[in-house]
This record gives sequence, structure tokens and C-alpha cells, in this order.
Amino acid sequence: MEKILSIIKLWGRKAVVVITTLAVCLSLTAYAKKNTGATLDDFGWYFNDEYPARGTTELELWDLGGQWKGIINVVSEVDGENQCRIVVADTTVDYMGYKIDVSMEVKERYSFPVSDPDSIEKLETSPGVVMQMKGDWDDAPGIMDIESLSSDLRYKIGKFVEKDGTQYALGTVYNGSREIGEVALFRTLE
Repeated sequence: MEKILSIIKLWGRKAVVVITTLAVCLSLTAYAKKNTGATLDDFGWYFNDEYPARGTTELELWDLGGQWKGIINVVSEVDGENQCRIVVADTTVDYMGYKIDVSMEVKERYSFPVSDPDSIEKLETSPGVVMQMKGDWDDAPGIMDIESLSSDLRYKIGKFVEKDGTQYALGTVYNGSREIGEVALFRTLE
């Protein structure tokens, strides 16, 4: 620390800029090493019904902004048969006041007939596909009420809890007014 202070005294403002830039680069490198992108394997807690119902409830919007891992799990009819469609994504929640923007960068996609979940198939996923949603925070129940900018899908995400350094959220997916599936988010706090 003494060396850093002596460099700052000697170089002045330039040293502060160099040290700050170095700290930011090191921080981004550490984040990149930890954040390998969302995968289906990250959601064992979701598929095994291990949502921590007894966690600390988070109902304040300012606690929820930032990076998450997300999954959308919907059922839709394809050729007369119900198909389960799963999207796994790196998710960003931004807000300004009570207005919410959610971006989900798709990392993986899966499909299988509801009648045969063992036949799950990983679908090809083009890099850079981002699903954009906008909406509002509703303080009374503590939910994000957001709509897709490119489809008729709507999401109501609530049930925000924190347990053992991880935040979780669960919600419902609608196509128009019809409920078709679930959305789940989580992130580990540092």
C-alpha cells in the first residue's frame, strides 16, 4: 500500500487513472472466469423442486438489478402433441424507477414431448440471440410484470428469496392471457 501511495504522490493523477484501470481489468477478468454462462446443469434446484421457500424474502426492486442465470420452461402444441421447450439464458435485469428492462442472452435450448421427458434433445443455438422484455415493477405483490418485445409472451416474476448467499426468483409465463409455463432465475452473491 505504501508503494501505491508513493507512486500516486510521484505521478499524481495519472497514477490514479492507471491504478483504477488496472483494478477494473482485474475485476472483469475475475468475473469472466467465474461467469461461464448459464447451462441446464445450473438448474438442478429448479428441476428437483429445491426452491428455498424458507429463505429471506426480497421484495425491493433495487435488490434485484444485475446479472442472473435464467430458464424459461413452456409447453406448447407441435403437430398435435404437447412439447416442452426450455431456454437457458444469461439474464440481465435493469430498472429506472419502476420501469424494468430484462435481456436474456440465449445459451442453450431444449425440446422434448411432454409424454416422453427422457427423449430431451438439445437444439442448435445461434450465438448472440437476445430476448428483450420490458415492463413494470408492481410494489404491492412484489413482482416484475414484463412483456416480450418480439412475441406475445408475458412474464410475471415474483417469489424473490435469498438463502445461503444465493438469490432465487420464480414466475409464470403467459401467451396472451393463457398460462403456458414457468420462468426461474438465480444468482450467487459475492
